[in-house]
Amino acid sequence: MKIIKIIAAASILFLSLGIFTSEPAMAEQGEKNNEAILLVTFGTSVQSAMSAYNNLEQSVREAFPGVEVRWAYTSKMIRDKIAARDKRFFDDPFTALSKLRAEGYDKIVVQSGHIFTGYEYNDLVDVINNFLEFDAGKIGPRKIALGQPLLYRHEDYINTAKAIASQFPADTGSNAVILMGHGSEHPADSAYGKLNDILRHMYKNVFLGTVEGYPTLEEVKEDLAASGTKKVTLMPFMSIAGDHAINDLYGDEEDSWKSELNKIGYETDGYLKGLLENKAIVDIFVEHLTAAMVELSEEAFKGAEVKVNGEKIKCSEPPCAGDGFIIVQMRPVLEAMGFGVSWNEGKCAAMAEKTGLTVSFRPGSALASVNEAEIVMDTNCRLYSGSVMIPLSFLNEHLGYSVNWDINGDINMFKK
Repeated sequence: MKIIKIIAAASILFLSLGIFTSEPAMAEQGEKNNEAILLVTFGTSVQSAMSAYNNLEQSVREAFPGVEVRWAYTSKMIRDKIAARDKRFFDDPFTALSKLRAEGYDKIVVQSGHIFTGYEYNDLVDVINNFLEFDAGKIGPRKIALGQPLLYRHEDYINTAKAIASQFPADTGSNAVILMGHGSEHPADSAYGKLNDILRHMYKNVFLGTVEGYPTLEEVKEDLAASGTKKVTLMPFMSIAGDHAINDLYGDEEDSWKSELNKIGYETDGYLKGLLENKAIVDIFVEHLTAAMVELSEEAFKGAEVKVNGEKIKCSEPPCAGDGFIIVQMRPVLEAMGFGVSWNEGKCAAMAEKTGLTVSFRPGSALASVNEAEIVMDTNCRLYSGSVMIPLSFLNEHLGYSVNWDINGDINMFKK
């Protein structure tokens, strides 16, 4: 985590100095949409597999005309290989976000291209949260949201199972289907087991195995033997038909799944297309992207949780926007910071006190006081349903708290 933060700080410094190359800044381009979409995936150096990524990008552009769409690859090995071979350059997610922000895009949706919430997805969450820490301060409405991977909610599993049925042979009773997923040691690898069970209930002789997780090819062989069929269609359950599909699944090497099954008497054929070449699968990703776009609306952040030093606090009034800044309920927030809160009828002001520090706010005014010194806040203190609401930026600038959104859409405040 420390390494990520060091890289993050360096990236932002380099961008501010103009060391990273980027497209012309917003001011130089004239009026343009300030929204952007960043598609994030592991990446591939297999040129024949690129059509799958192109298919997703085309669908995203059609769904969001006028919105900037870019890619980021998480694999440094893949980025370096493509740069050396093709002179094409892909950014890592943090650098891509930094460039978009430097170019004036202030609403960015990062769409995960992952299958499930494994290591790579959670690494992406960490990268975005580290990026968001640099937004601490004059906190306004959310500027970054994350679209979920393919398998996230239960309905995603059902919709995915329905979507891939278009790839199956007409009669799976006599021609079984074996899907190869990547797999992982991450606990979320259980996603494959759940999908495999759903496939068992929806279709006859459709089995899912993984290269590096569970179920393995051995479990698949047992299911296949019990089915009684001797003909099998092999297909990747991966975003693209890359190296795993070409070599591990359908290669001529003796340890490929095709060779392993041929050895024990099965006739095999292959359907070597990635999931992103299936329109119904792409539609699921676009639905997740659309949901993430909605999260950036002002209405969406009313459901945000508010946390002080990692602890969720209960507010009777939700956060809301005021002149481009977020305001929150004063009492529960300042009490969580150790203040005693009261109302001074004579001054018509809300007071908060703790050892060595007294602050006060007057509803309808942008003036606050800190130990009797007058402070001009970014927006007015307000009174909603009897609750005093104050701008989050005040807490950052005058009470020594770092304030920022996280990728879950929650507001975090930590003592600096």
